Amino acid sequence: GMCAVIATGADRDSALAAAERHGLELAADNSPRQCVVAGPLDAVHAFAAELGARSRLLDVSHAFHSRLMAPVAERWSAAVAELRLTAGAPVGLLTTGVFSRDPAEVADDLAATLCAPVRWQELLTAVADKQFEPAPYVALGPARALVGLAKHHPSKPRVALLDSPIAVDAFVRHLEVEKA
Repeated sequence: GMCAVIATGADRDSALAAAERHGLELAADNSPRQCVVAGPLDAVHAFAAELGARSRLLDVSHAFHSRLMAPVAERWSAAVAELRLTAGAPVGLLTTGVFSRDPAEVADDLAATLCAPVRWQELLTAVADKQFEPAPYVALGPARALVGLAKHHPSKPRVALLDSPIAVDAFVRHLEVEKA
């Protein structure tokens, strides 16, 4: 399972220490105010009970972005290897917190993200540092919470959510109109 932790500063450090005591690991560093831990479901529930209001159990089917996904990592990597990625717009690499245009780096990141923590906060910092300047920044997939968390980053980058084929199509059409 997975559990979001809502805490800052010393409270966050204390919560992460408690997660470690429960055998959980950091699954996502999303913002200065929120991170996610993952691990065995019973440990996640015990951790959430200990944290109380500073925690929120996530409705997920697996402990994503953790070592518990290792049994399917080989199949996942094989599926990623079949993708035909090409150079294009900069892609935020979730496991390193940087942007890249290199298809091999993007593929490596896609393969690694199954078992490695998401570095969303670091990606937002890269946006603020203007590591790349794509316009606008978009998040693909089921990332509604991450888009909302961008508002809590000191730079408050604007990130649009494209969470369906229809949204992606509309976004591409919008870009085509802007280029014309």
